[in-house]
Amino acid sequence: MPVTDAPVTEAPITSGPITQMPITESPITNLPITQMPVTKAPTPRPTISRLSGAPTPRPVTELPITAAPIKQPPVTQAPVGRAPTPKPTKSLTFESSTYDSRNLGGAFAIDVVGDLTYVGAYRRNRLTILDTSDPKNVVIKGTLVSNTQLKQPTAIVVRGNYAYVAAKGNKRVTVVDISNPEAPELKASILDNQRFYNVWAMILDTNRPFLYVASKSYGTVTVVDVTNPTAPIIKNTFRVSQLRGAQAMAMRGQDLYVLTNKARLVEIDCASPQTGLRYKSSVRDNYRMKDPRGIVIKADFAYISSRRSNSISIYRLGGSTPARVGFLASYQLRGADGVAFDEQNNLLYVAATSTHSLAVVDVSDRANPRVVDKIADRIKLRHTRKIVLKDNLVYLTTYSRSRLTIVSNN
Repeated sequence: MPVTDAPVTEAPITSGPITQMPITESPITNLPITQMPVTKAPTPRPTISRLSGAPTPRPVTELPITAAPIKQPPVTQAPVGRAPTPKPTKSLTFESSTYDSRNLGGAFAIDVVGDLTYVGAYRRNRLTILDTSDPKNVVIKGTLVSNTQLKQPTAIVVRGNYAYVAAKGNKRVTVVDISNPEAPELKASILDNQRFYNVWAMILDTNRPFLYVASKSYGTVTVVDVTNPTAPIIKNTFRVSQLRGAQAMAMRGQDLYVLTNKARLVEIDCASPQTGLRYKSSVRDNYRMKDPRGIVIKADFAYISSRRSNSISIYRLGGSTPARVGFLASYQLRGADGVAFDEQNNLLYVAATSTHSLAVVDVSDRANPRVVDKIADRIKLRHTRKIVLKDNLVYLTTYSRSRLTIVSNN
């Protein structure tokens, strides 16, 4: 019925029970007609029609119901709580990408110390030293090749004037004198057909002169004393079934953490490396840690990449066993391999092998990590594997393209 046929002012509202309701003085002016579009309430016309056409208590008692939603948070604010504004990130930029099929063929293992970068050329059986003091103009300083002592280098650790190289193809740990970067020199090498068989991970103790060398096939960690780098000595070997498939390691204090391709994170006590290591605990996750490849530890947390789960997992350390506190699986992390941590900005850099890219993950909220940036290139980052972060520069090796690529985050 049209509003003009039944003016609201003529309705006998004053004689009804309206005097008991909150709107007795002016029912028309108090109606939230102008606010209804905000709360998605019915349009004003049907509301007026009910009041004018049927002056009964029922439409009056419904008035507070239409006004109640106004007290709820505005609809436009809801997405703010579900998806916080992304943390501003810097811009990833290629500084350089150095290609050399002879000196960087099958670039894999990497370490960066000062202005020099050390790369193990897996297909060329050599250690190559590059001057990266100017990241835009990288220069090869020197190289050392040996088919008998540097075949298929899979791990490099540099300390002082020496580089320790795990030569998987020779079942050796080789020591190279790098005091003259232009002319690196072989100083010593240890051969062991079992302890150093299929080695993909090697790490130097944080504070003591001991190397920890993991055999992927035998499930062992061997302690090598390098107090005298020119005469390394095997001290002991620790073996446990949980170490089968060892392929990455990291240290926290006197504890060694080993990743295996069996989806395990194994914790080993290294308090007395001279006399022997001790098993502490292990965790396994076939879903989130399927074929884990990289691990980095900062403070009480371990950040782990999984190549087949396309993910990163975050574990809290220091308890009876490592406890998972965060997880992120993403297409942008496909083939996740090497990882590096930016402690100042709470950012995790991940080499994504399958997408030929470098991904940046914000881990300031460890329970909810998220990808916030990415840079990709099918040549400069093709099948990128290992990664090192130093002074806001990310150094990456690309196995299939024989490259050392440097990315800045400014």
